[in-house]
Amino acid sequence: ITSAQKNTLPPASPPEECISLLRGLMSVELRVQLFAKAKELALQSAITVTLKPEDEVILCEDFLERYLFEACPPLRALKGSAYLAVNDEYALPEQELRLRASDDLALIPPISGG
Repeated sequence: ITSAQKNTLPPASPPEECISLLRGLMSVELRVQLFAKAKELALQSAITVTLKPEDEVILCEDFLERYLFEACPPLRALKGSAYLAVNDEYALPEQELRLRASDDLALIPPISGG
């Protein structure tokens, strides 16, 4: 093969096992701070979850269900009443999230009292 022919060849596709390995390396570890009732239910002040690469963009309600409630089933008691805060801003359940390892996440349950 001459150098001119090399320039006309299509680029080689990486083997599927390489792609799978790279996806695994790109997973994101997220720490979610828990407060008030969430902290009581989980018996801890934070939960760490690993976001799968295919969930790089995920709805807030799906993140809660697939990751947080899966990691700590007692937190399901807060489903529909607690909010996820991302970098000090509440996320709506139907909001699309692009989560990064550097994000500050918190599960905020309803606050009662006066």
